[in-house]
Amino acid sequence: TYLSRLQQEVAQRTAELNDSRDLLQTIYNASPNSICLLKPIYGTAGQVADFDLMMLNTFTQQLVGRTAAAVVGRRYTEIFPSATAAELLE
Repeated sequence: TYLSRLQQEVAQRTAELNDSRDLLQTIYNASPNSICLLKPIYGTAGQVADFDLMMLNTFTQQLVGRTAAAVVGRRYTEIFPSATAAELLE
C-alpha cells in the first residue's frame, strides 16, 4: 500500500541521515583541534547575538569538560561565558 511504501521510504531516508551524521561526527572526532558547528542566533536588529552549539568534536568536549549531550542545543555564551558573539565575528 501507499502508506507502507511511504513508511519504508521514511525509514530508509532516516537511516541515510543517521549514517551521514555518524560519518561527520567521525571526521570531527579525528581532528586534534577543537571543532564546533554553530548556528547563528540573530538579535532584534538582525545582528548575530549568539550561537547555538549544533555539534562538537571529542577534543572540544574534553576542553569544556562536558559531553556533547550536555552541550548541544545550548548557547555558545552559556558554555563559554567569557566569550561574546562580537568576539567570534572579529
